[in-house]
Amino acid sequence: MSEIYEKIKGAAEEISTYFIATSHPSIIGDGINDDTLGIQELLNFAKTSGIRIVFPPGHYRLTAPLRLYSNTFIDAQKGVFFSKEHNGAILLNLLSTDEMEEYRGNGNITIKGGEWNANYPNYTGGTSFVLAHAKGILVEDVSLINHGGGHAIEFNAICNGAVMNSKFLGFDDLNGSRTYSEAIQLDLAKNSSVFPWGGSSYDHTPCKNIIIENNFFGSSNQLGAWGRAVGSHSATYGKWHENVIIKNNIVNDCLQWAFRAYSWRDVIIEGNMIYNCGGGIGLDVNNLDDEDSYDEKGNYTGESNDCERIIVKGNLIDGGGSYASAISADGNDTAKIRTVTILNNSINNYNNRAVYLRLLDEVLINNNVFNNIHGTGLTLSETWMVTVSSNLFRSIRENGITCFTGNRAIIISNNNFNYIREHGVWVSGSDTVNISGNNFIGIGYLEKGFVFQGIRITSGAQRITVTGNTFRQWSNTYAMNYAIYVTATVTESVLCVNNMAGIPIQFPANIHEYGNLSLFAD
Repeated sequence: MSEIYEKIKGAAEEISTYFIATSHPSIIGDGINDDTLGIQELLNFAKTSGIRIVFPPGHYRLTAPLRLYSNTFIDAQKGVFFSKEHNGAILLNLLSTDEMEEYRGNGNITIKGGEWNANYPNYTGGTSFVLAHAKGILVEDVSLINHGGGHAIEFNAICNGAVMNSKFLGFDDLNGSRTYSEAIQLDLAKNSSVFPWGGSSYDHTPCKNIIIENNFFGSSNQLGAWGRAVGSHSATYGKWHENVIIKNNIVNDCLQWAFRAYSWRDVIIEGNMIYNCGGGIGLDVNNLDDEDSYDEKGNYTGESNDCERIIVKGNLIDGGGSYASAISADGNDTAKIRTVTILNNSINNYNNRAVYLRLLDEVLINNNVFNNIHGTGLTLSETWMVTVSSNLFRSIRENGITCFTGNRAIIISNNNFNYIREHGVWVSGSDTVNISGNNFIGIGYLEKGFVFQGIRITSGAQRITVTGNTFRQWSNTYAMNYAIYVTATVTESVLCVNNMAGIPIQFPANIHEYGNLSLFAD
């Protein structure tokens, strides 16, 4: 995807018409003069030849929205401040009278540099940069501050778009009515409710080939942090945002998700640092029971889109959890999230579940650290072909892993469980589960009772293999009453060659057992 950024940047740098903004007689940049008309006159040159406008340091007042055309490069130098003093968007790349289709609108646009102040609550209008139906959009080195509702940037029906090295500071959620607002929204051209600025044919075109990298999201001196840093909250059946990379961003204090991939596919979320957000990373299929399950022809389908090929890798999530899990992926009865990799993430001091997966197929969860988690470390529900290996579960206030209800073809191997207050691994109502080669050290917080097990298997689970695990009591505050506990409703299962060294195990007569080192229960 880096070639997309280089391609956009290269096209912008080829724009030959060059203008110093303050050489226009109507542009002063002193914080007193209204600079709007002069700037728009320069932007209009792009209609015929393209233009690069260089803004020297100064304070530029904007009293009306500015319209962008193809082959425009706004180049704001350090020390440039744009102040919105009206109740609308700051920049738009279309007119309300346009009927843009697909990616054939005003493209090859670069917005580089400057502090752009939306000036909420002095002025309303929500979204600042409205960019739609275009190919080749780059937003780089900007600061977007003090918004109320809406978004800082709306990418709607954008192909080859990037937001790089920018800051998104200060947001008001309008008394809780806009806690879901994204600083950067990826949206599709669905209807006038989703895209209220006009100028679109509303052909349901989604975004594709998007990079969001090296940005910072947080509060300003006047307002708190955003509802979400990056995401979507509208969809159409049969349409996806695709080929999206969210990389190396820092996100502080979001009210809901840091990132929410809603009806996305072919996604990489990598190397981000997420601090004290309501939720971390959410992966969701589109809703079933509202307009998001209608197709592009307006027919209600009652179905969602399968979402596929998603990598969540190398992210740090520290603190937070008032809204949702640190990593969550949720399909439904009509659509799955498939081919997901959750790798090398570190989740710490989190006041909720670390990872929640429901109705997923083909998942790898490898080499993650879950430390000081105030809920369960990993929850699996109705999943298929999931491998959980080489993870560290430490200081988990509920269960290490729960594998409840309808999971099939699950491997839980070579993980370390330490200081787990309830059960290490609990399998219930699931089929074909292999639990092997794990260490269980310090399971069952005694202040909660001497009632917890390293591995607990219950409620009609079948074809469960438990082999090669090692169990150890640890300290005088943690103790398992059984290393392995299996109820009578479990069938077609085997326990073999586990090292429990003095900790009892409990299993019914129909379970095959051999080669275990244990103190057997009566």
